[in-house]
Amino acid sequence: MLSIVSIKSRNSRLSKRVASIQDNTAVAATAVVDISEIIRQISEIQSNIAVAIDQQSMTTREISRIVAEAAMGSSTIASSIFQVAEEAKSALDEVGEASQGALDLSHMSNELNQLVAFYR
Repeated sequence: MLSIVSIKSRNSRLSKRVASIQDNTAVAATAVVDISEIIRQISEIQSNIAVAIDQQSMTTREISRIVAEAAMGSSTIASSIFQVAEEAKSALDEVGEASQGALDLSHMSNELNQLVAFYR
């Protein structure tokens, strides 16, 4: 049979093991709490990143829209400048024709003056 000392010794070792297990369980529980907090922080960071990406996407779409509008405006301006250049060329051609007409009239006037002077 087991002696009382042997039983006390076993109970003491068993108590120490139970205490050790309880200590390890407390450490593990603290680690689980710490890990849960880290997971919560990671989740919060991921949410913030998702919001930032969404905002960046919206900003990029808006910039693209503005650039497209600017391109259309530039195209309209270029077309208007081309039309003005065409009108200026046409006006210059007409001024040239008018100048030639005035020169022709001047020559005719000189010829008429010479004929009038001849018959006087």
